[in-house]
Amino acid sequence: MTGSRHPRIVDRTIHCPNWPEAHDGFRIAHLSDFHIGELLTIDDALRFLDEFHDRLDSPIDLVAVTGDILDFKTIDCLPLLQRLSGFPSVFGTYAVLGNHDILVDRGSFIEMCASAGLNLLVDERIHLDIEGRAIELIGIDWVRKQTDLAGHVRKAMVVNNDSANQSPTNQEAARILLAHHPSVFRAAAARHAHLVLSGHTHGGQLNLLQPTINRSAIGLGTLAHRYSWGIYESGVSRLHVTSGIGSWFPFRVKCPSEIAVLTVRRSCEPNRNL
Repeated sequence: MTGSRHPRIVDRTIHCPNWPEAHDGFRIAHLSDFHIGELLTIDDALRFLDEFHDRLDSPIDLVAVTGDILDFKTIDCLPLLQRLSGFPSVFGTYAVLGNHDILVDRGSFIEMCASAGLNLLVDERIHLDIEGRAIELIGIDWVRKQTDLAGHVRKAMVVNNDSANQSPTNQEAARILLAHHPSVFRAAAARHAHLVLSGHTHGGQLNLLQPTINRSAIGLGTLAHRYSWGIYESGVSRLHVTSGIGSWFPFRVKCPSEIAVLTVRRSCEPNRNL
């Protein structure tokens, strides 16, 4: 699959037993891994977002962007960042850094996000409350060594920036953690995050077998990553890993690109892989 072809728009339900009742049915647009560059142009990415917006049949509560907007070069992607920032949702758009975003010039990319008004969370936690519906958003910086992820999670979950509510953690808030690398899940679950959203794996990019209701995908992703694509559980915490929008190289095998619309339910029902 080439980078210019359309990502699928997929709807997934995530059953989360401790999810706050006030947020039952919470809808998240999960986008990741555009890899803007030779395989996916900014114009194509903007078109994908416009078409996604036009196909939405009900409002989105949150837009989550889990890294790797850029590919191997730091290029001017301001129009895409602005479109992401302004995408209509109740709580707004929030993003975290991926390894490719900071591959060449970390500071330049962060400045572009600020210029576009895109909310970028770098090892921080914010508390948002709209009409009595509260969420805590935690954003984890890109971490080169996976063994360091737990430390970054601890740091982020005790830090508030100036826009955060300084009161103790609201137990009725939906606690959502964004991190590019899904290996963060173990540390996030240990601190009782309700939902973790990640990308990075591209769903494996090359799979021998596609996932089914009862089986995860089998391929490069499952060899390299414990969590490669789909929904995972640990205690009362849930993880969603998207296959992303772009590509590392110009084809995918049995793991099509996607924009995921997640509906989170307060439920003890088992989650299907995809």
